[in-house]
Amino acid sequence: MASDYWLAYETSVERAEFFNPSLFISVYAIITVVSVLLIVLRSYSVTIFGLKTAQIFFTQILNSILHAPMAFYDTTPSGRILSRASTDQTNVDIFIPLFINFVVAMYITVISIFIVTCQNSWPTAFLLIPLVWLNIWYRGYFLSTSRELTRLDSITKAPVIVHFSESISGVMTFQCVVGFPLRIAWKLNFLP
Repeated sequence: MASDYWLAYETSVERAEFFNPSLFISVYAIITVVSVLLIVLRSYSVTIFGLKTAQIFFTQILNSILHAPMAFYDTTPSGRILSRASTDQTNVDIFIPLFINFVVAMYITVISIFIVTCQNSWPTAFLLIPLVWLNIWYRGYFLSTSRELTRLDSITKAPVIVHFSESISGVMTFQCVVGFPLRIAWKLNFLP
């Protein structure tokens, strides 16, 4: 937004006779460098925030799983535990930092647009109240729908993961039951 203000100020008709190209480019370059540094700082801070959050979350979920009572493992399928832990960790690792970065960028953009709009056409500031109300209403509607869709998604994933984990756990039992007669026959072939 500062670069737009500088461009509009320096290239206005009133400033035409005082126009200095080297000053114009120097200030414009400084504004651009500061903007790039702020974007890098925002991305770096969101990345560090996401990394620390993911580490804390992983430690807490691992602590909770390792210290859960045996009754929890008797009643809860291991596939459901793995599905929930992996989904939550993926959300914390990837989606939360990404969306926080998007949200910060969008809020900065929206605030900049509101500032410019209110400076040039101040009566539009009265339209902000219904817009804020609509935003809150749509957000509530979206969140409830999103939660239901996420719940349905996790319900449909759970049977596949349960089947996979039970198949892996049953391999040893299957090898013991089926493999024992085969091993005896194989050993009998080598006897003189």
